Amino acid sequence: MRTDMHQFLADADRLGAVIESVSDWSAPTPCDEWDAAALLDHIISSQRDVLIGRGANLPEETVTDPAARWLAHRAAIEPILADDELVGAVYQGYFGPTTLADTLTRFYGFDLLVHRWDLAVSQGLDAGLTESELARVDESIDGFGSTMYEMGISKPPLPTPADSPAAVRVLARVGRAAG
Repeated sequence: MRTDMHQFLADADRLGAVIESVSDWSAPTPCDEWDAAALLDHIISSQRDVLIGRGANLPEETVTDPAARWLAHRAAIEPILADDELVGAVYQGYFGPTTLADTLTRFYGFDLLVHRWDLAVSQGLDAGLTESELARVDESIDGFGSTMYEMGISKPPLPTPADSPAAVRVLARVGRAAG
């Protein structure tokens, strides 16, 4: 398995740790339209869509409990991400030629990190985003450019003092008030 896919799964596992701590799936999240359950549905559904769209054979979903659904999804994607031929195949993406591995790492990995924070906030928990994870979110935002805001992927950035902690600065770039 490619190193970037190991990183993706590690990020998924850190999200999974937050998922295990969710006590109220109806709690509102920083994402205006989504409670905790809808946020997790977005994460799972969007990953399934891109994987199936690139030829992955995912089993039909049969689990409805959010935490159990995540565990089933996580188990289903691991062997797919180990298929170096599938994740390494080049295709024409929104920003030009790319691979499934790159799409997962740059966009869906970004989603795992930011939505881990969203889910943690919905439960009054600390997402524990590391400096390295924040740097990856920051790098992804730079790569998306204004498209991120124009397409509604994120709320507009919030004004933040330059000397703010990294979590506050980076999350403000995606319209979240941290700290």
